[in-house]
Amino acid sequence: MKRKLLKSQLRKKNMKDLSSKAIKFYSATGLDNVNYRTYSKREETFIEEIREGVLKNNYKFTRYKEKLILKNRYSYPRCISIPTLKDKLTLKVILETLKEYFPQEARPPLPQECIKAIRMELDKEIYTHFIKLDLSDFYGNITQEILMDKIKVIIKDELLLELIINAIKNPTYPKIKCEEKGIPQGLSISNILAHIYMNEFDSIKGDFFLIRYVDDILILCNEENHDRIYKETTGFLTSNLKLILNDKKEEKGLLVEESFNYLGYKLGLNKMGTSMISVKKSNMEKQEKRIINLITKYKYQQEKTGSSYSTKAFIFELNLIITGAVSKNMDEQSDSYKRYGWVFFYSQINCLDRLYHLDRFIDNQIKNLNLPKKEEKKIKKFSKTYREIKFNLIKSKYIFKPDEMSINEKQKILHYYGIEKFNSEKDIEYFFRKIVYKKIKENEIDLISGVS
Repeated sequence: MKRKLLKSQLRKKNMKDLSSKAIKFYSATGLDNVNYRTYSKREETFIEEIREGVLKNNYKFTRYKEKLILKNRYSYPRCISIPTLKDKLTLKVILETLKEYFPQEARPPLPQECIKAIRMELDKEIYTHFIKLDLSDFYGNITQEILMDKIKVIIKDELLLELIINAIKNPTYPKIKCEEKGIPQGLSISNILAHIYMNEFDSIKGDFFLIRYVDDILILCNEENHDRIYKETTGFLTSNLKLILNDKKEEKGLLVEESFNYLGYKLGLNKMGTSMISVKKSNMEKQEKRIINLITKYKYQQEKTGSSYSTKAFIFELNLIITGAVSKNMDEQSDSYKRYGWVFFYSQINCLDRLYHLDRFIDNQIKNLNLPKKEEKKIKKFSKTYREIKFNLIKSKYIFKPDEMSINEKQKILHYYGIEKFNSEKDIEYFFRKIVYKKIKENEIDLISGVS
């Protein structure tokens, strides 16, 4: 398993397949401003340039484009690095090769999968205390030398190693000099590299339960080993991995007396010793605010003459907030179906009163909208969405599944927004993605921002 893995990824046919998966008409452009249309015309040339550059060990990445994402008014913006479309394909080649070498790190767990594991541990009724740790600027504080040493234990291919180090050292505009510390966020290889870096820590076993989601770490333990485990884990993170802990987000406490927030959930034990899994208070408030904002938008648009925002569009968007969506065409870095939405994210709760609260909240908020009864009946329920997700997801027609829609059904939704003239089916797909997929992603980004 030396150079064969990389060379097999660089075969022309495979590169064409990877290109079709990684580069879409909606893909963000990099610093060279080459868009999908231009890329498509030059695809063969780009593929040949990548193959030749990698095999001759002289491939040069273009500086990444900077995109700043603000989580809230109190935090610093997060810097996302956007590669050119050509470099994006090269990074996809690296990713697929890394997956072959590191299959366990290829798919990190989802937040709700982490919560499910925590819930199972809590239900064992063997732990009394918890420790929460947070890594400060996790990606930015990864030591490149330590990362590459870990990779070199498994990978001996010098071409691949050189390609990886060039990708992580490549600066993000306006910087010119190579990055000497950290790995860029937002690249297709960022997550798998971070998991490789943390693999040894994640594999620590002992008389406690440890789980990590990106930079959020949770430990369940008992009073007699509480202090020792804290010292050992923090020591490993700071000494062995050279990471920095965020003391302001650190928490310790008793599981019964003090519930705690983790990955947007509220967790703890009741007096009977069984798990309580609910929604973090601020995230409930955020969901209510999202609903109110949509209702306010609808009221405002109805007062405007000539507005193209219809009642049907309002109910469609409200139902998107309620049910979320299932699709494999939205994430260009994934070939499998992904689940988007609030109820999917909180599918591990066992305090179902939160769902009924939101159903009542919507009922109360829409009372004064004077919606036609026929349209009002189309508004869906959080509680039913939860049941569909738990017991009927594959067959469910209640959850929005855009991949299963016909071109006529997509066109009908676009009519809700006053878009009625199309030159081709490609136009319909373009506007559907631009409007509908964008709304699903906006809901998802807002949801993920409430995780930590």
